[in-house]
Amino acid sequence: MKRSEARRVDVAYNVEEEEEEVAAEDAMREQEAWERSYANDRSWEAVQEDESGRLRAVDVAGQQRGERERRRRQQAGQAGRVGRSGCGAASSATSCSPSTSRGQAASELDMKPSRMAAMARSAEAFILDFFDSNPLSHLALLLLRDGVALQVSDLTSPPDSHIKALQSNLTASGPASLQNALDAAVDAVAHVPAYGHKELVLLFAALSSTDPADILPAIARAKAGHLRCSIIGVGGAEVHICRQIAEQTGGRYSVALDEGHLRELLLSHAPPPPVRPDSAASLASLVRMGFPQRAPEGAPVLCACHMQLKLGATYVCPRCRSRVCALPAECPVCALTLVSSPHLARSYHHLFPVPPFSEVPLPPAPKRPTAAPAPAPMHSDLPPTCFSCTTALPTLEAEGGGVRVECPVCRRHFCFDCDVFIHESLHNCPGCEASMLPPLA
Repeated sequence: MKRSEARRVDVAYNVEEEEEEVAAEDAMREQEAWERSYANDRSWEAVQEDESGRLRAVDVAGQQRGERERRRRQQAGQAGRVGRSGCGAASSATSCSPSTSRGQAASELDMKPSRMAAMARSAEAFILDFFDSNPLSHLALLLLRDGVALQVSDLTSPPDSHIKALQSNLTASGPASLQNALDAAVDAVAHVPAYGHKELVLLFAALSSTDPADILPAIARAKAGHLRCSIIGVGGAEVHICRQIAEQTGGRYSVALDEGHLRELLLSHAPPPPVRPDSAASLASLVRMGFPQRAPEGAPVLCACHMQLKLGATYVCPRCRSRVCALPAECPVCALTLVSSPHLARSYHHLFPVPPFSEVPLPPAPKRPTAAPAPAPMHSDLPPTCFSCTTALPTLEAEGGGVRVECPVCRRHFCFDCDVFIHESLHNCPGCEASMLPPLA
């Protein structure tokens, strides 16, 4: 009798545990994506107080190693002298048309404050990073709304015009059509020369596509036009047709988990992709370019690119003497590509990237006796500071000051922040540049 009662109590207890687990899982499903990211966040346990009373991460070196590993995976296909469109004088303008799905799914609140706001912030960061990495390239914006693809900015517009056009069109209505997006992107880049690279980066928040006809001919047309289509899903699930479009056109398809992941995926499309050896863009072509002079500011002049009077500085085309208000640009009168020397220099650093820095192994810290705590001996063979910013570098493994990296060419030592800045923004090693300077008298 007692055994049967104990068995019934155990069964009832197990049923109650299962019901509590099911209720907890249902509550997690009801939470938004930004709420789930903070549900199990115990970030206060990952910081500690240093000697000066400031808070720092418990494992700084481990976090920096993880960040270096992530960047190494992203740059794995960019190492070496790989042909890339839009780099150097052998190539000209590339085109990339990022389109944002502005349907009913873009109004969902699983991202803070909404999918639309998260997509807009990531798109703005992508526009700035795209023009920084590709100064000789062009970009246009397409918005998918009410089943149509609306081009809201021209292909030759400066970054400020794209951001202003994006901010003025943040309205969601109706379904999204992938077929119309492909047709509009193909038409937008149809005039790009064969040596230029054509790419479509699509932010797609919906889980279905409402197309007026069969989408397969549109995919074939994009493939025949050498348009590389990459899609980033924001709906939280994979869509089969999106993967088919990306695979058939040579692009990439991925699904963002949250806003941080969305930004990371989108910014990975900013550097120019490698050019296929069998494509027309792999052939070297001489492109005629002009280096305009900056006209002095004074009386208002007519800007040929906007057909408006400008009071600020303008640039004079060396061929037809017309005025443009920004560089790089294509002269609206004679169609000459107008650039400046810094733009031309920044456009080829993808061909000659800075080699990845290697982490310097540090000796372990000696165990100190509790009675007489003596300071650890300094290692004279390691430079005490970063060569670039002169920040103190760790000399022992247990100091908790991050990682120490070394350039494989000049053998200079740098900190983690300078490593990121050199490879992502500067694209030149300060130690290698300093080695080529003549010695001071």
